[in-house]
Parts: sequence; structure tokens; C-alpha cells
Amino acid sequence: MRYKVTEQYVGGSDIPCAEFSKISDARLFVDNKLEADRRLKVRVTYRIYDGHTVLEEKNQDSLSTTSTQTSSMQTTSTSSSPSPFSTTPKPAGMPPSRWASVLKDEKEGKK
Repeated sequence: MRYKVTEQYVGGSDIPCAEFSKISDARLFVDNKLEADRRLKVRVTYRIYDGHTVLEEKNQDSLSTTSTQTSSMQTTSTSSSPSPFSTTPKPAGMPPSRWASVLKDEKEGKK
């Protein structure tokens, strides 16, 4: 086996986890493991070695940026800000707000 894959958890040391004869098999293995770790919300760094030299290093950050860029090429964020206005719907048949009539009276008084 030529290519060795190691995994490193946050604050830990490299742990050998697999060996492959083809680099494409090693990359596929790492991508599958990263996807499984993402679902479990585990932060792991995977390294692919050729002998004693590191060829590639992948972690959750590199996976998330790649998938985000390839899927939409735009980053969107949902944000909700509190509103000073009441946004709760009123049930059918509910009388109008008394404040509406007060404001209406004030406007009529100014005319």
C-alpha cells in the first residue's frame, strides 16, 4: 500500500486509519468520512501521506467551503430582526384596534 490516511481529532495526535494503493481511493475514503463526521458534528482532520510526506490535508472547513461554492456560488444568510410592530395575526371577527379609532379622531380634529 502506497498511500496512508490518518485522522486527527481536535487536540489529539495522528491515528492511522486506512491504506490505499490509489490516490483516488484515498480521496474518496476521506470525503466519505468527512461527510459522516459532519453529520455527527465531529471535527476531524484527515491527512493523506505518500511515505512520510503529506500530500493532502482535509477537514470540515475545507469540505464546507467547497460544497458551498459548488452548489450555489453565493452565500446567503437568513436573519430576522425584531420589529417594533405587532406581527401576530388577528383571529377572524376580532374588532379593530381602539388605537386606530383614536388616531382617526385626532386626524379629523386637525382638519
